[in-house]
Amino acid sequence: MVRLQPCARVFVRIDAEPGALSRVLQPFAVLSLTPQALTLRSSVRQKAFVVAEFTGLDRERATGLVAKLRQMPCVSSARFSNLF
Repeated sequence: MVRLQPCARVFVRIDAEPGALSRVLQPFAVLSLTPQALTLRSSVRQKAFVVAEFTGLDRERATGLVAKLRQMPCVSSARFSNLF
């Protein structure tokens, strides 16, 4: 039987400014988590939307990381969903 690693998708709305994306990814890098997929889309209202998928990110760690992201001045909103 194949055992799957936990996987989560993180959704973050940030200010569209230089350096914001690297600041958002930094808490994941501290835990040696590299996104399997990363999408960044900017909007006309000086905001950008980031979607990142991480393998090996369980619900407990995702909850803690999203809470840290919400404290960042450049983050308007952050949430996650478990993929499996």
